[in-house]
Amino acid sequence: MKTVILIVAGSLISFLTLLLIGLVILNAKPEYFGVVAQPAKPGHVATTDSTKHSVPDSVRAGVAQVSAGQAIDHNDSLLVSRLKQHADSLEHQVDSLHQTLKSPAKNIVSDDQHDWTATAKLMESMNAEDAGKILKQMKDVDVKQILSKIKKKQAGKILSVLDPNRAARILR
Repeated sequence: MKTVILIVAGSLISFLTLLLIGLVILNAKPEYFGVVAQPAKPGHVATTDSTKHSVPDSVRAGVAQVSAGQAIDHNDSLLVSRLKQHADSLEHQVDSLHQTLKSPAKNIVSDDQHDWTATAKLMESMNAEDAGKILKQMKDVDVKQILSKIKKKQAGKILSVLDPNRAARILR
Protein backbone atom coordinates (compact mmCIF):
# COMPACT_ATOMS: atom_id res chain seq x y z
CA MET A 1 0.00 0.00 0.00
CA LYS A 2 2.85 2.35 0.82
CA THR A 3 4.32 1.70 -2.61
CA VAL A 4 1.08 2.70 -4.33
CA ILE A 5 0.88 5.89 -2.28
CA LEU A 6 4.50 6.72 -3.09
CA ILE A 7 3.91 6.13 -6.80
CA VAL A 8 0.77 8.27 -6.83
CA ALA A 9 2.46 11.03 -4.83
CA GLY A 10 5.53 10.93 -7.10
CA SER A 11 3.34 11.06 -10.19
CA LEU A 12 1.40 14.00 -8.80
CA ILE A 13 4.57 15.87 -7.87
CA SER A 14 6.02 15.18 -11.34
CA PHE A 15 2.83 16.41 -12.98
CA LEU A 16 2.73 19.57 -10.91
CA THR A 17 6.41 20.23 -11.62
CA LEU A 18 5.85 19.87 -15.36
CA LEU A 19 2.78 22.08 -15.13
CA LEU A 20 4.79 24.70 -13.26
CA ILE A 21 7.47 24.58 -15.95
CA GLY A 22 4.79 24.93 -18.62
CA LEU A 23 3.26 27.92 -16.87
CA VAL A 24 6.64 29.58 -16.49
CA ILE A 25 7.27 29.05 -20.20
CA LEU A 26 3.77 30.37 -20.95
CA ASN A 27 4.61 33.46 -18.92
CA ALA A 28 7.97 33.95 -20.65
CA LYS A 29 7.04 32.91 -24.22
CA PRO A 30 3.27 32.87 -24.74
CA GLU A 31 3.73 32.61 -28.52
CA TYR A 32 4.80 28.96 -28.00
CA PHE A 33 1.24 28.27 -26.89
CA GLY A 34 -0.48 30.30 -29.58
CA VAL A 35 -1.23 33.22 -27.27
CA VAL A 36 -1.21 36.47 -29.24
CA ALA A 37 -0.10 39.71 -27.65
CA GLN A 38 -3.07 41.83 -26.69
CA PRO A 39 -3.28 45.26 -25.13
CA ALA A 40 -3.53 45.23 -21.37
CA LYS A 41 -7.08 44.93 -20.03
CA PRO A 42 -8.48 45.42 -16.58
CA GLY A 43 -7.70 42.36 -14.52
CA HIS A 44 -4.46 41.74 -16.42
CA VAL A 45 -0.94 42.66 -15.41
CA ALA A 46 1.56 43.53 -18.12
CA THR A 47 4.87 41.68 -18.03
CA THR A 48 8.10 43.54 -17.52
CA ASP A 49 9.95 41.96 -20.42
CA SER A 50 10.34 43.52 -23.85
CA THR A 51 7.60 41.38 -25.47
CA LYS A 52 4.89 43.41 -23.68
CA HIS A 53 2.45 40.51 -23.45
CA SER A 54 -0.33 40.70 -20.92
CA VAL A 55 -0.58 37.80 -18.49
CA PRO A 56 -3.91 37.10 -16.83
CA ASP A 57 -3.97 37.27 -13.04
CA SER A 58 -5.29 33.71 -13.06
CA VAL A 59 -2.07 32.47 -14.69
CA ARG A 60 0.07 34.28 -12.15
CA ALA A 61 -2.15 32.92 -9.38
CA GLY A 62 -1.84 29.44 -10.88
CA VAL A 63 1.94 29.66 -10.81
CA ALA A 64 1.80 30.79 -7.20
CA GLN A 65 -0.66 28.01 -6.31
CA VAL A 66 1.40 25.32 -8.00
CA SER A 67 4.59 26.55 -6.37
CA ALA A 68 2.78 26.59 -3.03
CA GLY A 69 1.36 23.08 -3.67
CA GLN A 70 -2.24 24.29 -3.82
CA ALA A 71 -4.98 23.28 -6.27
CA ILE A 72 -4.89 24.43 -9.88
CA ASP A 73 -7.53 26.99 -10.90
CA HIS A 74 -10.12 26.48 -13.66
CA ASN A 75 -8.25 28.27 -16.50
CA ASP A 76 -5.12 26.22 -15.92
CA SER A 77 -7.08 22.99 -15.81
CA LEU A 78 -8.64 23.93 -19.15
CA LEU A 79 -5.17 24.45 -20.60
CA VAL A 80 -4.04 21.11 -19.20
CA SER A 81 -7.13 19.33 -20.56
CA ARG A 82 -6.57 20.86 -24.01
CA LEU A 83 -2.94 19.77 -23.95
CA LYS A 84 -4.00 16.25 -22.90
CA GLN A 85 -6.56 16.10 -25.72
CA HIS A 86 -3.97 17.23 -28.22
CA ALA A 87 -1.45 14.70 -26.88
CA ASP A 88 -4.06 11.92 -27.07
CA SER A 89 -4.87 12.91 -30.64
CA LEU A 90 -1.20 12.83 -31.60
CA GLU A 91 -0.72 9.46 -29.88
CA HIS A 92 -3.71 8.08 -31.81
CA GLN A 93 -2.21 9.29 -35.09
CA VAL A 94 1.16 7.76 -34.25
CA ASP A 95 -0.48 4.46 -33.31
CA SER A 96 -2.43 4.35 -36.57
CA LEU A 97 0.76 5.09 -38.52
CA HIS A 98 2.57 2.30 -36.68
CA GLN A 99 -0.26 -0.11 -37.49
CA THR A 100 -0.17 0.93 -41.13
CA LEU A 101 3.57 0.35 -41.32
CA LYS A 102 3.41 -2.99 -39.49
CA SER A 103 0.48 -4.43 -41.42
CA PRO A 104 1.53 -6.46 -44.44
CA ALA A 105 0.73 -4.92 -47.78
CA LYS A 106 -2.11 -6.95 -49.20
CA ASN A 107 -2.55 -7.69 -52.88
CA ILE A 108 0.84 -6.23 -53.70
CA VAL A 109 3.20 -8.71 -55.27
CA SER A 110 6.70 -7.58 -56.14
CA ASP A 111 8.71 -9.20 -58.91
CA ASP A 112 10.86 -10.94 -56.30
CA GLN A 113 7.84 -12.51 -54.58
CA HIS A 114 5.86 -13.47 -57.67
CA ASP A 115 5.33 -17.20 -58.12
CA TRP A 116 6.72 -17.54 -61.62
CA THR A 117 6.49 -21.36 -61.46
CA ALA A 118 2.69 -21.33 -61.42
CA THR A 119 2.59 -18.81 -64.28
CA ALA A 120 5.13 -20.87 -66.24
CA LYS A 121 3.06 -24.06 -65.83
CA LEU A 122 0.02 -22.20 -67.08
CA MET A 123 1.90 -20.88 -70.12
CA GLU A 124 3.37 -24.31 -70.78
CA SER A 125 -0.09 -25.85 -70.92
CA MET A 126 -1.21 -23.35 -73.59
CA ASN A 127 -0.41 -23.58 -77.28
CA ALA A 128 2.58 -21.50 -78.38
CA GLU A 129 0.55 -18.89 -80.33
CA ASP A 130 -1.77 -18.07 -77.43
CA ALA A 131 1.07 -18.01 -74.92
CA GLY A 132 3.05 -15.75 -77.28
CA LYS A 133 0.14 -13.30 -77.51
CA ILE A 134 0.04 -13.03 -73.75
CA LEU A 135 3.81 -12.74 -73.35
CA LYS A 136 3.90 -9.94 -75.94
CA GLN A 137 2.06 -7.80 -73.39
CA MET A 138 4.58 -8.50 -70.60
CA LYS A 139 7.97 -7.03 -69.74
CA ASP A 140 11.09 -8.76 -71.06
CA VAL A 141 12.29 -9.49 -67.52
CA ASP A 142 9.01 -11.22 -66.66
CA VAL A 143 8.99 -13.20 -69.90
CA LYS A 144 12.54 -14.36 -69.20
CA GLN A 145 11.48 -15.54 -65.72
CA ILE A 146 8.57 -17.48 -67.16
CA LEU A 147 10.49 -19.01 -70.07
CA SER A 148 13.27 -20.16 -67.74
CA LYS A 149 10.74 -22.37 -65.94
CA ILE A 150 9.10 -23.84 -69.07
CA LYS A 151 10.34 -26.98 -70.83
CA LYS A 152 12.89 -26.05 -73.49
CA LYS A 153 10.84 -27.38 -76.41
CA GLN A 154 7.73 -25.37 -75.45
CA ALA A 155 9.84 -22.29 -74.66
CA GLY A 156 11.34 -22.48 -78.15
CA LYS A 157 7.90 -22.62 -79.73
CA ILE A 158 6.75 -19.62 -77.74
CA LEU A 159 9.91 -17.64 -78.62
CA SER A 160 9.32 -18.33 -82.30
CA VAL A 161 5.95 -16.57 -82.04
CA LEU A 162 7.55 -13.44 -80.54
CA ASP A 163 9.25 -10.70 -82.55
CA PRO A 164 12.82 -11.88 -83.43
CA ASN A 165 14.45 -8.72 -81.95
CA ARG A 166 12.54 -9.11 -78.71
CA ALA A 167 13.31 -12.83 -78.56
CA ALA A 168 16.99 -12.03 -78.93
CA ARG A 169 16.78 -9.46 -76.08
CA ILE A 170 15.05 -12.01 -73.86
CA LEU A 171 17.67 -14.68 -74.57
CA ARG A 172 20.56 -12.40 -73.59
